[in-house]
Amino acid sequence: MIRKTAKGILSFLTVLYFVFLALMGVSDAATSLGKGDLSEAAARLCFSFGEECGASSVSRVICGGELFGVRMHTRGLLVSTVAQVETEAGTLSPGEKAGIRKGDVILEADGVKLQGAMDLVKIVSRSGGSPVKLLVERDGKTENRLLRPALSSDGGGYKAGLWVRDGAAGIGTVTFRLPENGTFAGLGHAVCDGESGKAFPLGSGAVCRTAIEGITKGENGSPGELRGRLTGEDTGTVLANTPCGIYGREALPENPNTVEIAHRGEVKTGKATLLCTLNDKGKQEYEIEIEEIFGKDRDTKNFVIRVTDPALLTQTGGIVQGMSGSPILQSGKLIGAVTHVLVGDPTRGYGIFIENMLSGLPE
Repeated sequence: MIRKTAKGILSFLTVLYFVFLALMGVSDAATSLGKGDLSEAAARLCFSFGEECGASSVSRVICGGELFGVRMHTRGLLVSTVAQVETEAGTLSPGEKAGIRKGDVILEADGVKLQGAMDLVKIVSRSGGSPVKLLVERDGKTENRLLRPALSSDGGGYKAGLWVRDGAAGIGTVTFRLPENGTFAGLGHAVCDGESGKAFPLGSGAVCRTAIEGITKGENGSPGELRGRLTGEDTGTVLANTPCGIYGREALPENPNTVEIAHRGEVKTGKATLLCTLNDKGKQEYEIEIEEIFGKDRDTKNFVIRVTDPALLTQTGGIVQGMSGSPILQSGKLIGAVTHVLVGDPTRGYGIFIENMLSGLPE
């Protein structure tokens, strides 16, 4: 049984718009693609969920392997950190006193629906210290909380002492597309906040084109990454952000070929291949080994893979950030997708059964 730390490998730009309300301003933590979710900020993201996905009747799909970009805006504001505010009376935490926790979603403030982080900044700063009524969602349930902003001793006015995030953007790999309507799935895990570990509550999102600018090879203790950028051209819509992956819809490729999907009981240890895109030559197929298969009661980490292809090892050192969602094939069938890399050994990682990803398809 493998017990080493694993990291989610979505290469994500931290246009994870996060705002420290105790500073009364927007701190744009954007970095180059591959560093948000995957250098200092992203190396903190461990995408692991216990939610099991159900069954699906789909038997054939269009195999992926292409890179895609997404820009997501949250439904409300996701609380990343509950922090402190320095006041003349000492250090206070208005958020903590109001019962706000990491992972909460703030939907409204004083009856105003929050579309972005600056909406809350303005309401707090104009409060004059009067209580602000927040509508908060936690574990699928909503409740009202009363936040009393604190007057900062640094002259910055009234503050809430909260880090909140209202969006994210980055790149990943398409696992499959449905031939009948262009719906696709990628990543094999949710896009999450690195501090709270909670999935971003999707409000809206766009699929866009990407460009790869280079590769940082993985080393023991340091996951590599695909360095890329969003080109700005929207090609589709993000439909859902779930424990089993990101789902979206865009136009189908011309003359697509379909592949049969394998049920989890058909997956065997031994030789397999994965498809991924590392440069402008398009997707390529590389050899891997499936080393261990777990029971269906596990989350997205359903089996262990090891990269054996010399060409892929030379280019990337193994599994790197940005390969999340790369389809895995065995005996001519699509069996799943790459989801995580083992930090202590970048040649090894985890995969999710394709059945789990298919069952997460939005209706």
